[in-house]
Amino acid sequence: MTFGTRRPQMSQEDFEELADKAPPNVRLEFLDGRLYVKGDPIEVEDFEELARNTEKLKDYAD
Repeated sequence: MTFGTRRPQMSQEDFEELADKAPPNVRLEFLDGRLYVKGDPIEVEDFEELARNTEKLKDYAD
């Protein structure tokens, strides 16, 4: 599979919800339906906070 033909991870609407609820130190980018963290990798605690605040990611948090 080439980069441009991969199946999207999420919809634009889901990304916008996620980005709105991201902690201030977490920068997200959405390219070709794929979610990327910009800058430094996020800490587990940041991901868990994001998952708790976002309905669609609650299954991934402890």
